[in-house]
Amino acid sequence: MTVKSTYNFVPAPNHGDVYEATWAHQVSHDIPFSDGESGEITLNITAETPIFIRNGHSKPKDGEKPTAEFSNIDIAGKKTYFIPATSLKGMIRNVLEIMSFSKMNKALVNDDRYAFRDLTRNSLYMNSYKSANVQGGWLKELSDGSWVIEECEEIALINHEDIDSLLKTNFRSTFLNRTPKDKSAKAKYEVCSSKSLRNNFDIAEGDFNRLYAKPNINGRTGTIVFTGQSSQRKEIPGEKSRGKVNEFVFFDSQNPNKIAISEKQQKDFKFIYLDHDLNNISTDWKFWKEKRKEKVPIPVFFTKNGINEVKHFGLAFMYKLPFEHSIHQLKPINTYTPKRDLAETIFGYVEKKESLKGRIMISHAFATKAETLSIQKEILSGPKASYFPFYLEQFKNNNNEYNTYQDQATLRGFKRYPVQSGIPETFANQRYDQELIKKDKVFSHFIPLNQGSEFACKIRFHNLTKIEIGALISATTFHGYEENHFHSLGGAKPFGYGKVRITLDKIKPLANSKEEYMLAFEKAMGENWINKPQITQLFSMARNNTKLEYPKIEEFVEYKKDSTRRLKLDQHPSDDLTILSFSDKKEQDIRRIKKEEKLKETGLELNCASIIELASKVKDVLEVFDKISITDKAEIILEIKRLYKADTNSRRKLKKDYETSHYWQNDIKKWIGETEAKTLHSELNNK
Repeated sequence: MTVKSTYNFVPAPNHGDVYEATWAHQVSHDIPFSDGESGEITLNITAETPIFIRNGHSKPKDGEKPTAEFSNIDIAGKKTYFIPATSLKGMIRNVLEIMSFSKMNKALVNDDRYAFRDLTRNSLYMNSYKSANVQGGWLKELSDGSWVIEECEEIALINHEDIDSLLKTNFRSTFLNRTPKDKSAKAKYEVCSSKSLRNNFDIAEGDFNRLYAKPNINGRTGTIVFTGQSSQRKEIPGEKSRGKVNEFVFFDSQNPNKIAISEKQQKDFKFIYLDHDLNNISTDWKFWKEKRKEKVPIPVFFTKNGINEVKHFGLAFMYKLPFEHSIHQLKPINTYTPKRDLAETIFGYVEKKESLKGRIMISHAFATKAETLSIQKEILSGPKASYFPFYLEQFKNNNNEYNTYQDQATLRGFKRYPVQSGIPETFANQRYDQELIKKDKVFSHFIPLNQGSEFACKIRFHNLTKIEIGALISATTFHGYEENHFHSLGGAKPFGYGKVRITLDKIKPLANSKEEYMLAFEKAMGENWINKPQITQLFSMARNNTKLEYPKIEEFVEYKKDSTRRLKLDQHPSDDLTILSFSDKKEQDIRRIKKEEKLKETGLELNCASIIELASKVKDVLEVFDKISITDKAEIILEIKRLYKADTNSRRKLKKDYETSHYWQNDIKKWIGETEAKTLHSELNNK
């Protein structure tokens, strides 16, 4: 099985590999460096594929389906499109972080703690979850915003039939051999909104040592607690019954034990239930959030550690378990020391006890040429870092066992979307099957600008050193390789949108050429910097790539199920990447000039001893002139014919099949053209 992905990762440096800006403590906006410079760079930005950046201010009219427009403002009654400065700053900073071996910035990387719940046999969840240790209690919010859990005396199961008898509901028939339309606990509570869930019950021991509650007016007082209905209840004669048929009763405690919930646990709980995502927030947590405003206690299930503290908790009996480690607790982030890197020194930082204002200001990039496309619809759900086979370095042992967030694993690094050569399928009805297209709610509607749209902006900088200016120019132009390397900007990048070319129009009033600044940055980064894995991965993802595919949900599941191979996301291919440092470029230019002078004097000297020598001579010509002249093409054809007759080794190579031969495919076809090469091959081999 081939792993699909529209994104990949550039490795982040460990603390020992981070480049330290030793002058960071001397940075001042008032006292200039002795070699500090201030100036302005004008950037021209061209969209090489359609581009979309959401307008944060547009709202749909009443009755209209939300359609996102490209970021724009009204100037003199005319809609003017622009790329926000924050988008440009984030784009340039990310590239500069990678190129300068800067840290994964804690302020820009959320310290989230993901959770897991996989109910398949022998899964990490089933080996970690201990149902015997799960207790019930009531989550309450105090006046200062802190949380506590009040333990109940005991919890027991109660059958749907008993609930129906007690509350005059019909949960039994609703779920028996039928898939519920709404599986949430919220739906069950709404059915019972006018009924009292506090009643008296007896407790009896049932199968597997589980406790069951039976309504009895003379029994103990408890409260019925509903949780989600994961599936239908299947009861078929002659077969084992399956599916949920019970809810819970939390029994009152006369003197409840109160356990404090830490701020970190509160944050982790909210993240697990998607409190931060209004579009995807857990239905049940949204329901209880509203109840919390009314000071209604929230029923939760929890497990304690060995010192009577809450280890973790959730809204269901088999709640999602938080992983042992959050993002900031993993390598390389947990290895970083307080030393300042180049990105922090240039762009600034804010921490609890210290801050530094950035020394660059990027303007909005207003469109100088723009054409809107028709409304597009795509499924724009983003990848989730919870998918550890992709987001963590793999594997942790020789048995190919996955690293997870339970382990002291290593993050893959900076996530990047490789730029694509274009958008092969622009419209949803060409990309999605017809059944999915009918589910219009899952699609985002947006209006992109067409490829060829152009923008301009300015970067103003203050008191930057020569190395810092070089880093800024390098990050903007991919170290002078902007002709065939591109930035990625805006939304829908997995589908090829947002590939942009950036060129420097003006730099003023600097003392040196832009090449000299980039050379100073390059030297600061150390020997062989240009060939380090971080740089080659960055550059390989910034050039044209063929169509990349985003996996479907079922394919993600299949990746994890393949226990024989344990599939992971490999590094982005960079085998055919050739990029040179400025010192290597200089040496290459000297060699090229010498060759050019010689070729101008002598021309293409043939009369070679073999096809190998001919290939070497033609290569020299291509390094200087980029293409073969018509006259030289004719000379090359005659030379190949002569070698075919005169040299046995050359004849053996030229006799090989045209489609598989290295010399025909990689050399001759490029020298004289495919049609001429095929004709020549047929002529030589009498075909």
